[in-house]
Amino acid sequence: MSSEDILDFASHLLTNDKFRPVAPSLPNKLYHYCGAAGLMGMMTDKKVWATESNFLNDKTELFHGIDIIKEACEIKLNTPGVLSFIRNGLQSILKHPIVLTKSHSHIASHIFTTSFSEIEDDLNQWRCYSENGEGFCVGINPSEMIQSVFYKLEYDRVRQLSIIDTCLNAIFTALAARMPNLVKTIGSGQGFPSQVVDIIVGTLLINSLTLKHPVFKAEQEWRTILIVRKDQHGVMFPMFSTNFSGKIVPRAKLPFVDPSSSPSGIDIWAGPRRNFETTKIALDFEFLRLGYKAGNIRIHKSAVPYQ
Repeated sequence: MSSEDILDFASHLLTNDKFRPVAPSLPNKLYHYCGAAGLMGMMTDKKVWATESNFLNDKTELFHGIDIIKEACEIKLNTPGVLSFIRNGLQSILKHPIVLTKSHSHIASHIFTTSFSEIEDDLNQWRCYSENGEGFCVGINPSEMIQSVFYKLEYDRVRQLSIIDTCLNAIFTALAARMPNLVKTIGSGQGFPSQVVDIIVGTLLINSLTLKHPVFKAEQEWRTILIVRKDQHGVMFPMFSTNFSGKIVPRAKLPFVDPSSSPSGIDIWAGPRRNFETTKIALDFEFLRLGYKAGNIRIHKSAVPYQ
């Protein structure tokens, strides 16, 4: 098996939609909850900040998806009649450092993600994601996010297991078709090459980021997922870091259509714990300074009674 074969297999998994969850039709608006710095960064650069997956606010978001990968592999291993090369592959996945440690740091790419909700002006999301009600909720047309792919999160555990199982089936079918000699040697007792296991686990990991614990179902979250090889920083998307609560957090910037030329414009809700009158004066001043047209950015007062 040559390095060209491995690169070809990796490229096939990364670029083919059948190895991704099916994304439903996009809604007309999705809502991003953020702090004041996040809002001004977005409006200044016309880009949304995406966070490297190891630095998400809640680490259990990573753990849950990896737990689903592990459970799906174990269920498949215990299914009668599993081919020997598939059994070998499933065992290799379960022994992979990502599955054992529940960390994304063992893959050759950075995965950046940013979250949106179908729900605007939501009390729980003000509390959790928007500086405890002192931040902002930004409504944007997702079709105007340039080069961004959106995935609707799945909260039902049975469907989550089905997503990973479908991905596993597609991966092993592709492996048998594209690397028949490798499959033959694995079936005769040799182990899975570690590079191939890395590619498989990386693909499963991307799928796992579309899975979230059912306790969060009310948030109705969507995510963008951006994969950047560690040797290609900033080739397509600007990379930077921010200081957040004493941590250095790697981020990428995802561009959106200039609100001044957008037919949809942007809607911004000021957090319920902000003074709306002074906040609106400040935002109007900043957006005028940045050259935005009046009327394309609509500022709203939160209707949530939260002080």
